[in-house]
Amino acid sequence: MLDKDVTKKKNEGTSVYLSRAAALVVARHPRALLVDQLKPDKFWARESLADAKKAYPASLKRNKAPSGGYREKRAQVARERIAFGGYRLTLVLEEVAGQ
Repeated sequence: MLDKDVTKKKNEGTSVYLSRAAALVVARHPRALLVDQLKPDKFWARESLADAKKAYPASLKRNKAPSGGYREKRAQVARERIAFGGYRLTLVLEEVAGQ
């Protein structure tokens, strides 16, 4: 089942929705738990490839319905990648700003 908490609600403004969705991603993927993976010496492309393989397993076949857990697993991986991307962008911006 897809996460209903990150679905935009009827009559919800875009900025309110984005703030709520961001807060949910941060709550589920706290920066403190990801510190080791945020180090600049990590090779992020390999990590992304490994996550893509989790989200799109070999059992996924063209023109065949995916397994029941496929959509949730894909959404889970995507939310985690969004969290990593946000944290890594923050690190770059902090470096550029000299903080």
